[in-house]
Parts: sequence; structure tokens; C-alpha cells
Amino acid sequence: MKKLLSTKYSAGSFNFATLILRLTLGIVMVYYGYKLMSHFGENKAHGTSILGMSREVSLLLMIFVKLACGLLLVLGLFSRIAALLIFLYMGYALYSQYHLDVFGSGTFAMVFFGGSLVLLLLGPGKYSIDSAMGR
Repeated sequence: MKKLLSTKYSAGSFNFATLILRLTLGIVMVYYGYKLMSHFGENKAHGTSILGMSREVSLLLMIFVKLACGLLLVLGLFSRIAALLIFLYMGYALYSQYHLDVFGSGTFAMVFFGGSLVLLLLGPGKYSIDSAMGR
């Protein structure tokens, strides 16, 4: 019980926690990116415009952020850049699409917004390609 309530942590548990966070956010992002891509025609017809771009360009941007950045998080490659793009995209979605309703329809986006911010600040951890490359 004493260890459970302790505020101390080891480097191994820190790195394992960042791995779990990267994998969780990345896998779910890849799933939704693939889902967007596989239903491109339907999504283009019902999609929204981002910053005045056409629906098609906006959808391609959403697919890139979800699919490519999610995959980069899973691999631990360019993790901070991927986390930054996800953070910006989810922040924009929270504001424009969900009207900052973080406890309602925007809950999912809020979780990704916060998780990507944590990864942006902490980095990918030891169990990543970024770490193996010495970044």
C-alpha cells in the first residue's frame, strides 16, 4: 500500500508509461484515420471545411493527421511533431466542431488533446525509434 501511494517513480516506469500512452493514442488515431480514408466519398460529401479549405482538402488533412501522425506515434518516430499536429488538430476540432463541449460531444477530442499535449511535453520515452536514433 505504501508503494501504491508513493509519488516516486523509476525511469523504467516512466518510459513504459510513455510507451503505453503513445501506443494507445496512436492505435486509436490510426483506426479512425483508416475509417475516414476507407469512406472517403461519403465523408467528403458530409465533411466540413477547415480554415476555408475545400471539403476534400480538409478531409485529406484530417486523414493525414489521424493516419500518418497516429502511425508515427505508434513507431515513436518524429513523436513530438506528430503530437504537435494532433494537439493542434484536436484543439481546432474542440473549438470549431464541438464548441468546447469537453464533457459532452467533445470528450473524445479532449482526451486526445490532453494526451497529445502530454506526449509533446514529455517526448516519446526510451522505447521509441526517436530514442534509438538519439533524438
